[in-house]
Amino acid sequence: MAYIIRSKEDLARELASRGVSRFTDVSGGPSYLLCGVLAAAAVLLLLIHAAAFSDIYAVQFSRFTGNYAETEATVVSQSSEVVTHRHHRKHGRTTTTKETRYQTKAVSDDGAEFIFSGTHNYGGKGGKIIIKYSKSEPRNYYVAADFFHMPSDRSFGLVILIFAVLTFFGTYAAFRQNRKCLMAVARGLYLPVLETSHCEERTVQTSTYSRRHSHNRSHSGPHKEYAPIFRYAMPDGTELLFQGKWSCEWPDGEAANEDKEFRVYMMDPEDPDNNEYFIKEIPRKVRADPGV
Repeated sequence: MAYIIRSKEDLARELASRGVSRFTDVSGGPSYLLCGVLAAAAVLLLLIHAAAFSDIYAVQFSRFTGNYAETEATVVSQSSEVVTHRHHRKHGRTTTTKETRYQTKAVSDDGAEFIFSGTHNYGGKGGKIIIKYSKSEPRNYYVAADFFHMPSDRSFGLVILIFAVLTFFGTYAAFRQNRKCLMAVARGLYLPVLETSHCEERTVQTSTYSRRHSHNRSHSGPHKEYAPIFRYAMPDGTELLFQGKWSCEWPDGEAANEDKEFRVYMMDPEDPDNNEYFIKEIPRKVRADPGV
């Protein structure tokens, strides 16, 4: 890709031409930790789901290994019980729901026994059902007619699958964002900015928070958040202002410039409609005393 903007002076002039009084579309920048945590969470959720549906997956996998089998079995016994579920609502209210669960035992023509439970009624003793199972692992089986009833019987595993899919989408989005940030850093095009003594302030509602220089903690209620303001001074006196990320901590202000260098990286500087950026903090190098 051929870049039009090749220097910080070109970048500053481009941003000044957009007529933005203060840039506020700030992102978090590259984060390997976030990508790693999301990927690990997605894999963990998928493993939990696979454990909840392990027999089904094992039977389906046996199709590829040649161990898949189906057999007709006769129900020899079936018992049932009514299970009551209590749901706690707001203001101390409680509602109850009832469901009937069945414990079924079936025997195939060759004498193999299958025992399973769920909310589906197979018609009681003498009923005929089709069992799908793995010949190499006979413990892995399920009733063919019960396939569409399994989601309700294993709702936990189904909910976990939904969360796993959503987490995988979040992981993909985080990896894409991380890659864009790393490409912006690798390009080496940034504006060196200074933190100012000004900041933005807002009141938000949250459950817990803490502040620097204070041992007080609040467990609920509104609290203040602050966003530092950074500036870049152009040779003609024009200043470009960039808002930092929101935090519960009061910004250090101009004192931060003594030991930190701040760099503004635009995610797509060639796109005049894209004002997304991130601010990278770099510790300033301590210069050795020439007299030492």
